Amino acid sequence: MGRRGPMPKSKALQVLHGTSPLTTEVVEELREEFVPPQMPDHFNKREIAAWNTTIELLRPMLALRKIDVAVLGAYCSAFVRWQDAEKMICKNKSPHGGLCVYGEGGSLKVHPLVTISRDTQRDMVFYAAQLGMTPASRVKMVVGVGKVIEKNPFVKLKALKK
Repeated sequence: MGRRGPMPKSKALQVLHGTSPLTTEVVEELREEFVPPQMPDHFNKREIAAWNTTIELLRPMLALRKIDVAVLGAYCSAFVRWQDAEKMICKNKSPHGGLCVYGEGGSLKVHPLVTISRDTQRDMVFYAAQLGMTPASRVKMVVGVGKVIEKNPFVKLKALKK
């Protein structure tokens, strides 16, 4: 059976998206020292490099938590598989630049690497959106912060003091 409902988000991401109010609990969560999730043991060298690079890119957002290990791991694995498939497609000397192979009876079919590349690219973009790494998800975060600030009555009081 497939997954049900949307992937859960941290409180900080919910506030950034504008779906939850900014509370003291969330502020305390955001003030916590950034501790990246534990890397899965089965990663190879390229997945480890992707993991470390992704963590450094996500560090300023302060939205990544230890619980996000599965999503981050899936993103890194999909990223490396996508790169591998694309490299193999470029090296392939099949018809139409490696995008096709000859099937039974001499007919052209889509190369299996193209399917792997397409599927891993789709997965990678899905996980990236969950981590706030796509332009659309970042826009939602910025818009969400504006909504939370507008709803907070103390922001207006603070502005009057200045």
